[in-house]
Amino acid sequence: MEPPGKFLKNERERRNISLEEVSYFTKIKQGHLKAIEEDRYELLPPALYVKGYLNVYAKYLNLDPKDIISQYENYLKSLMPPVPIEAEKKLFLRRKRIRTWLPLFSIFLWLFCS
Repeated sequence: MEPPGKFLKNERERRNISLEEVSYFTKIKQGHLKAIEEDRYELLPPALYVKGYLNVYAKYLNLDPKDIISQYENYLKSLMPPVPIEAEKKLFLRRKRIRTWLPLFSIFLWLFCS
């Protein structure tokens, strides 16, 4: 799957639109647009703002903003390392142990405080 920034850059270049023109009409700083097109989201404000930028940029290029934002979310998910299965099992076991001791502890407190 193509990253959203690369896709937007290709669309912009295919339509012969300059980055300055996009910046002028969308009111998004050129530096932010360049970071989006290079998929360097760490240089941008929090994800909520990035989604807003992608929404405006997509609308300017007459693209479906929902598709672009979905591409962005999937791109971010692809960057996250998968959780090892053993770690998931340990977390599940830890939660299960806590649940079994909780009723016994509450009975003990009730007897002790009575």
